[in-house]
Order: sequence, then structure tokens, then C-alpha cells
Amino acid sequence: MDTKTFPKTSLFDQISFLMVGAIATIVIVFNMVYFFTMPIPTVDLGSALVWLVISYFLGHVIHGISNAIRDIPIIPLLDWESKLAYLPHEALLLKEAESYFEQPYQEKKPDHLWSLCYIFATAKDTTSQVETFSAYYNLYRGWFTTLLIETLFLSYFLVFSYTHAMLAVWILSIAIAVLMYRRAKRFWQYLHDKVFGIFLITLKFPKKETV
Repeated sequence: MDTKTFPKTSLFDQISFLMVGAIATIVIVFNMVYFFTMPIPTVDLGSALVWLVISYFLGHVIHGISNAIRDIPIIPLLDWESKLAYLPHEALLLKEAESYFEQPYQEKKPDHLWSLCYIFATAKDTTSQVETFSAYYNLYRGWFTTLLIETLFLSYFLVFSYTHAMLAVWILSIAIAVLMYRRAKRFWQYLHDKVFGIFLITLKFPKKETV
């Protein structure tokens, strides 16, 4: 495989889609079997590729739903991802980025400056930590979205078809969703710290040009 076309970091990022899709697939199968008494689907070598494609597709669907949830103003649950809410030292670095990248004033400029800093840090990141933190962030955010949807789904059956087992599964779904929320929030900050750290180091200690 051509590593220039498909670098390892990109493959790792794609794995985050597969892993998110895999959990979503398991959750959907569980719901179909438990609530609608459908037979457990067969998983063998012959159907492995089909399940792989389904998981990959669902991973992208969950990613899209996560973005949609983030963009709903009345749901502040994903407030950590607001690119207009930066820590004080990050806001100062964005001011530096404005001058460094020679960007003219524009409305909602922090979004644009953050994107430039991210691209810049990715190019300068020899350890691939930027891609790694980004991949893990998308992984945990995807799992959070999956469990959030599952919790809403279970809430319906909890009201209309209450059982103790149903309550236990509902509580478990909430608990794991909260855990994934905290992990996603932490890795979002890890990503910020790494991106701004690389930018700051490059800004303060620029590489000397050789003659």
C-alpha cells in the first residue's frame, strides 16, 4: 500500500470510524434482537466484509449526527467544541496567529485561525500526536453520540414497557454515555494543547534557514 497516499495516521483515523460503527452495529443488533425478537444475525467469514462495510458506513453516519447535535443551539451539551470559546492563553495565541498568517479581519475569525493553526501543527507534528488526539476525540465523541441515541431509544421502552432489566440497561447506557462525554471533552482539550503548543514553539523558536 502506498504510504504517501494512505499514511498511517490517516488509517488510524479511519479506524476510529470503524470502531464507532462497530459499536453502533452491536447496539442496533441488540435492540433488534431484544425488543423486536429478531434472530441473531450470523457472523462468519463470508459475511465479515459486509459487516465491515456496514460498520464503516455507520461510523460516518454517527460522525454526521455528532456534528448535527453540535450545531443545535438549544443543546449546549457539546459546548467544549465551540471554537469561539477559547481559554485566555489560547485567545492570545490566536492573536499571534492572526499576525503570523497575515490574516485580515473577518467575522468569526477564531474559527478560521484555529483551522490554520491545526493545519500548521499537523504539518509540523513529527510525532503524529495531533492526528492521534484527533482520532481518539472522534472515537469517544462517536461512542457518546451512539449511547446518547440509545438512551433516548431505551427511554421510550422504559416508559411504555417497564422492566427491571430495562431500567438496568438504561442506567448502564447513561453511565457509559457520560464516561464517553468526559473522555471526548478531555481529548478535545488535549488536541487544543498540542496544536497551540506546536504553534507556540515554532513561533518562539523558528527554524533557522541554512545557506
